[in-house]
Amino acid sequence: MTSHHINVKRPVGTSICRDEKPGPFAHFRAMDPDTEVVDEKSLRKNVPRRAATAWRRLVSYMFEPEDGECLAALRIAFGLLMMIDTMDERGFCQADKRWMEPMKCYFPLFDFIKPLPGRWMCLAYGAMFTGVLGILIGFHYRISCAIYAIPYWYIFLADKSLWNNHSYLFGLLIAIFSTTNAHHNWSMDRLLGKIPSDTPSSVPRWNYLLLRIQFFIMYFVAGLKKFEPDWLWGYSMMSLGHHYAFTPFRYFFSAEFVDHWIVHVGGFLIDLLSGFGLCFQSVRPFTIVVLLAFHGMNATMFTIGMFPYVCAAMIPVFCEPATMSKILRTAVECIWNDKTGPKSVDYKPPTRTKQNAIVAGVCVYTALQLFLPYSHVLTQ
Repeated sequence: MTSHHINVKRPVGTSICRDEKPGPFAHFRAMDPDTEVVDEKSLRKNVPRRAATAWRRLVSYMFEPEDGECLAALRIAFGLLMMIDTMDERGFCQADKRWMEPMKCYFPLFDFIKPLPGRWMCLAYGAMFTGVLGILIGFHYRISCAIYAIPYWYIFLADKSLWNNHSYLFGLLIAIFSTTNAHHNWSMDRLLGKIPSDTPSSVPRWNYLLLRIQFFIMYFVAGLKKFEPDWLWGYSMMSLGHHYAFTPFRYFFSAEFVDHWIVHVGGFLIDLLSGFGLCFQSVRPFTIVVLLAFHGMNATMFTIGMFPYVCAAMIPVFCEPATMSKILRTAVECIWNDKTGPKSVDYKPPTRTKQNAIVAGVCVYTALQLFLPYSHVLTQ
């Protein structure tokens, strides 16, 4: 039997369908030359729609209600520590000596801010102390935040010679707390009825997220700043291995080993990875233990005021608010025998326009805090 070979000419612009078995009578499918162009146009049209959907999901996520008692406890802890800071590192106890002959060292962008005469500076400190007391007890909360924040930033910017990173952090934290609803629980405003009775005890999630973002950036940027040869090779802070805080380590390692691998390399890894560890529930307990030890050792080795205590006190902001509130309420019940929980009121989010504005503000603030640590061209 003779086999006949049929030569089929393939039209121009066609190709064999690869999912079909080739054969003498294989089917051919014409390729539309405009298909790819149409697909690109449809994708471009879908980009704004997808972006809008993602934005709506972000806004909804950030305005989910969370238990507010944990935030109130953080407010109280922060207010108490800032009272001590006002008397100590801010210099209220030595205001007359410090500002009678102040150092003439100003910030480049704020050189127009000059310190007041010594006695007037004492009034600024008095306003700070009054404001932070109001924050602590939650009395006229928004006004108290302003009374504390304005003189704080004024004193901070009036003398560059006393600049340090944690003083800048404290100023940011008071700005953050002033925007939150941290006074909706455990406050004089709630007790005296200045907050309406139908106001829920819960707070929007962004109240916690803003604090989490701030501390995540603080840890992560501190790690990035340590990513340089002097630090990683152990030359930045030598002889710390002989400090009594590292006595347990010296039972197993030499002081030189402690200097290099625990102080420098360990400090680098703690700063770089702590923010991530606090965000994941599986490793959060271990991260909390490491950070408590880290901040405790910093408090014993360095004279850095309330910074390690503030960092340690703010760690619970990364925990589940409902869980922390249960722990706090149990403690309150044990101390005051008060078993009346917060009044359950349905949380009502603000208007969509206000929600969009708040979330946009959080995004801008986050971008700004990521930029400022590397803005030395502007600030020096």
